[in-house]
Amino acid sequence: MKTTKGALSLFLLTLFGWAPTVLGVQVNFTPRAGITEEYSSNIFLTSDNEESDFTTLLDLGATLEVLEKSKGLEISYDPSRSFYKTFTESDGWRHNANVRAWS
Repeated sequence: MKTTKGALSLFLLTLFGWAPTVLGVQVNFTPRAGITEEYSSNIFLTSDNEESDFTTLLDLGATLEVLEKSKGLEISYDPSRSFYKTFTESDGWRHNANVRAWS
Protein backbone atom coordinates (compact mmCIF):
# COMPACT_ATOMS: atom_id res chain seq x y z
CA MET A 1 0.00 0.00 0.00
CA LYS A 2 2.84 2.40 0.84
CA THR A 3 4.51 1.58 -2.47
CA THR A 4 1.31 2.33 -4.39
CA LYS A 5 0.86 5.70 -2.65
CA GLY A 6 4.51 6.57 -3.20
CA ALA A 7 4.38 5.60 -6.87
CA LEU A 8 1.14 7.56 -7.37
CA SER A 9 2.64 10.61 -5.65
CA LEU A 10 5.76 10.39 -7.80
CA PHE A 11 3.65 10.00 -10.95
CA LEU A 12 1.49 13.04 -10.12
CA LEU A 13 4.52 15.17 -9.27
CA THR A 14 6.18 14.16 -12.51
CA LEU A 15 3.01 14.76 -14.53
CA PHE A 16 2.30 18.20 -13.10
CA GLY A 17 5.97 19.16 -12.96
CA TRP A 18 6.79 18.25 -16.57
CA ALA A 19 3.46 18.69 -18.37
CA PRO A 20 3.71 22.49 -18.73
CA THR A 21 7.21 22.17 -20.19
CA VAL A 22 6.31 19.34 -22.56
CA LEU A 23 3.00 20.84 -23.68
CA GLY A 24 4.30 24.41 -23.74
CA VAL A 25 1.37 25.64 -21.66
CA GLN A 26 1.38 27.45 -18.33
CA VAL A 27 -1.76 27.29 -16.18
CA ASN A 28 -2.26 29.74 -13.30
CA PHE A 29 -5.11 29.72 -10.81
CA THR A 30 -5.43 32.71 -8.48
CA PRO A 31 -8.14 32.66 -5.80
CA ARG A 32 -9.05 35.79 -3.85
CA ALA A 33 -11.28 36.81 -0.96
CA GLY A 34 -12.06 40.10 0.70
CA ILE A 35 -14.38 42.14 2.84
CA THR A 36 -15.21 45.81 2.26
CA GLU A 37 -17.26 48.35 4.17
CA GLU A 38 -18.82 51.24 2.20
CA TYR A 39 -20.77 54.31 3.26
CA SER A 40 -23.18 56.08 0.92
CA SER A 41 -24.91 59.33 1.76
CA ASN A 42 -27.49 58.72 -0.98
CA ILE A 43 -27.97 54.99 -1.61
CA PHE A 44 -31.04 55.41 -3.83
CA LEU A 45 -29.40 58.14 -5.98
CA THR A 46 -32.33 60.53 -5.65
CA SER A 47 -32.15 64.31 -5.35
CA ASP A 48 -35.26 64.76 -3.17
CA ASN A 49 -35.16 61.77 -0.76
CA GLU A 50 -31.53 61.16 0.24
CA GLU A 51 -31.01 58.14 2.53
CA SER A 52 -27.64 57.06 3.88
CA ASP A 53 -26.49 53.58 4.85
CA PHE A 54 -23.45 51.38 5.43
CA THR A 55 -22.90 48.38 3.15
CA THR A 56 -20.69 45.37 3.87
CA LEU A 57 -19.42 43.41 0.85
CA LEU A 58 -18.10 39.84 1.12
CA ASP A 59 -16.06 38.96 -1.97
CA LEU A 60 -14.84 35.59 -3.21
CA GLY A 61 -13.42 35.11 -6.68
CA ALA A 62 -10.79 33.50 -8.86
CA THR A 63 -8.86 33.89 -12.09
CA LEU A 64 -7.79 31.04 -14.37
CA GLU A 65 -5.07 31.73 -16.94
CA VAL A 66 -3.90 29.41 -19.70
CA LEU A 67 -0.77 30.86 -21.31
CA GLU A 68 1.22 29.77 -24.32
CA LYS A 69 4.22 31.46 -25.89
CA SER A 70 2.22 33.92 -28.03
CA LYS A 71 -1.42 33.42 -27.02
CA GLY A 72 -3.51 32.98 -23.95
CA LEU A 73 -6.86 32.87 -22.23
CA GLU A 74 -7.89 34.47 -18.94
CA ILE A 75 -11.22 33.84 -17.19
CA SER A 76 -12.20 35.70 -14.00
CA TYR A 77 -15.31 35.47 -11.87
CA ASP A 78 -15.98 37.56 -8.76
CA PRO A 79 -19.30 37.19 -6.96
CA SER A 80 -19.92 39.32 -3.87
CA ARG A 81 -22.69 39.45 -1.31
CA SER A 82 -23.87 42.86 -0.09
CA PHE A 83 -25.39 43.46 3.34
CA TYR A 84 -27.00 46.82 4.14
CA LYS A 85 -27.14 47.92 7.78
CA THR A 86 -30.47 49.79 7.64
CA PHE A 87 -32.09 48.95 4.30
CA THR A 88 -31.78 45.15 4.51
CA GLU A 89 -34.32 44.70 1.70
CA SER A 90 -31.52 45.88 -0.63
CA ASP A 91 -29.22 42.99 0.37
CA GLY A 92 -28.21 40.91 -2.61
CA TRP A 93 -25.57 39.51 -4.93
CA ARG A 94 -23.23 41.32 -7.29
CA HIS A 95 -21.43 39.50 -10.11
CA ASN A 96 -18.44 40.41 -12.21
CA ALA A 97 -17.15 38.07 -14.92
CA ASN A 98 -14.43 38.68 -17.52
CA VAL A 99 -13.03 36.63 -20.37
CA ARG A 100 -9.94 37.76 -22.24
CA ALA A 101 -8.12 35.99 -25.05
CA TRP A 102 -5.20 37.01 -27.23
CA SER A 103 -3.01 35.55 -29.94
